[in-house]
Amino acid sequence: ALRNLPLPEPAEVPLSQLRDPNPGGRAFAAAQLAGRPDARDALLAIARDPEELPDVRAEAVHALGADPAAADALLKLARDRSQPWLVRVVAVSALTQQPHARFVAPLLELLSDREESGLLRSRVVDVLVTLAETLSDDAVRGQVSTTLERIAEEDADPGTRRAAEEAWRRLDGGAGTWRGEEGSVTASLGLLVGGVALGGAG
Repeated sequence: ALRNLPLPEPAEVPLSQLRDPNPGGRAFAAAQLAGRPDARDALLAIARDPEELPDVRAEAVHALGADPAAADALLKLARDRSQPWLVRVVAVSALTQQPHARFVAPLLELLSDREESGLLRSRVVDVLVTLAETLSDDAVRGQVSTTLERIAEEDADPGTRRAAEEAWRRLDGGAGTWRGEEGSVTASLGLLVGGVALGGAG
């Protein structure tokens, strides 16, 4: 019977579709090519192309997140101030697709750079907490927690401070006590309670 016949595989998107004259077509192709090693160079070319629309570039960057071999390129894009803000934010976010402890140090450096925009740094906060939770590495968790505490207490940008405080609470499992700008963050020793969801970083 026809119902027993195997369904055809979805048509594979050709690399040539990345040259579609329609930006929507290029963005769609980039999304469909995620994780394909043969598409890496083409996706990187789009991600780095200053003549391409930021939305299309961001789609290519997100697709590269599924490719472990593209991690160094993503980190470079994230730290490159000549890139559009959207491309940098998506590059930071894409690192959570292939979490690795080696991403933590450069992201902590990016977070600590007070010349960066508060919006970008707030996104870095979220990604750092996600990495700390995903990796289940005590050293990484401690490093991230300590930096978040410092940022939450001392940073000049209100949005970044708020994001760091909320992220610290999430990472600490809700056991900490926040005493505001005049005080410090302390943890209730030995006590773990339900996590606090991280709100939007603005």
